[in-house]
Amino acid sequence: MDASAEKRLKDSLSRIEGHVRGIKNMLSEERCYTDVLLQLNAVKLAIKRAELRFIKECFRHSKLKSRKERQQLKDMLECLLKETA
Repeated sequence: MDASAEKRLKDSLSRIEGHVRGIKNMLSEERCYTDVLLQLNAVKLAIKRAELRFIKECFRHSKLKSRKERQQLKDMLECLLKETA
């Protein structure tokens, strides 16, 4: 993964981390359950986007020369697909 892609991914993860802290505050403030659920769903979608971006970068930068590399990428995709089912 190149440096700019890594920075974008880390920035996304930092935003997700901040969002989760905000949800924790919402719980402490006893905010409406529907508001909390909406925010949890937003975090889940953000994580899914980060996963897909990460896999895309792996494919983009991998030459897939070795059988091991191909299997690792296949395993990542299978893991992601299992979680979305």
